[in-house]
Amino acid sequence: MVGVLKVLRKFYDAKRGQGYIKAEVEGLGQVKITVRRDGNRIFLGLNGDPTVPKSKLELLLLEYDGILDEKSLKKLAKLIEREVYDLVNRHSVSRVCFRRDFFGARVYVYEDYTVKIFDGGEVKEASLDSPEELKEVLMGLKACEGRSLEEVAAEIERLFREIESSVKPFVELKLGSGRVRYVDGTKMRLSLVAGDAAYFLVWVYGEHVEGNSVTVGAKSLVLRSDGRQVRVAEPPPSLVPDFFAADISFVRNCVLDVRELAELLEEIEKVNRGDAEPPSWREVYGDIVRLMPEYVGASEEVYNIAALFTIYHYFYDLVDHAVYLIVTG
Repeated sequence: MVGVLKVLRKFYDAKRGQGYIKAEVEGLGQVKITVRRDGNRIFLGLNGDPTVPKSKLELLLLEYDGILDEKSLKKLAKLIEREVYDLVNRHSVSRVCFRRDFFGARVYVYEDYTVKIFDGGEVKEASLDSPEELKEVLMGLKACEGRSLEEVAAEIERLFREIESSVKPFVELKLGSGRVRYVDGTKMRLSLVAGDAAYFLVWVYGEHVEGNSVTVGAKSLVLRSDGRQVRVAEPPPSLVPDFFAADISFVRNCVLDVRELAELLEEIEKVNRGDAEPPSWREVYGDIVRLMPEYVGASEEVYNIAALFTIYHYFYDLVDHAVYLIVTG
């Protein structure tokens, strides 16, 4: 569909309040959306400096008037707005995917390719998108003082090799006659905290009807909780897989059928109205332990650990710390 936006790369420096989104728009090619935050206001630019308020986003898209129809322009504006909010908000929830000591300074690489360096009492930021800038930041660290240029350069090269090996940001594979290349898209886990809301991804299997189209398979549904009520999120906070066609026997343990979804939405609505209380963590834990023997035979200790792991896996973004237990004997 013309106007569909595919994110290739994102970066946001929260300290400066500046960032960008590199994306490919079907029918337009690659574009760079620049972002600047000033207090509560957000300014945007399209292949240029961010000078236009987000509320006037349609002005940025005027140059595409005539290339995209009105419906595609409106959809593109909504997709850009969603990605901009996600860029600004997700900085606080992006997870560390690599960490390393660098002459006493600590280097952290996050899922969104932000690099934070804790150098004594200072915190410096860079991005894997700008390797040369990152090298300059590393060269200027207090931790490098008193060391030779050759020693620092060699350590930087080792650091970059380790980052590339661990994060693997530029992997490309040849599959048959085609190629598939890694791009950094927004990640939507089973749970996601963005801004002041939590989002949950549910897959529903059934016959889906949209207009004159009828398809059978699993479709993603995103639920949004603000801590008081739960509603279906329109649109979701980040890009999610929309649909895949498969026989239910392949995915039965990963999806809800329509009857199960109806029961879930009915229970949610009771809580929204105040007619029922949401289940406690203890109740969720107890239900998992009770149901687990139907699927696997194990000791009670294994059920307890498996139940805790299941809760942590599903509510990943809602849990700040987790304890990993390793059986040693």
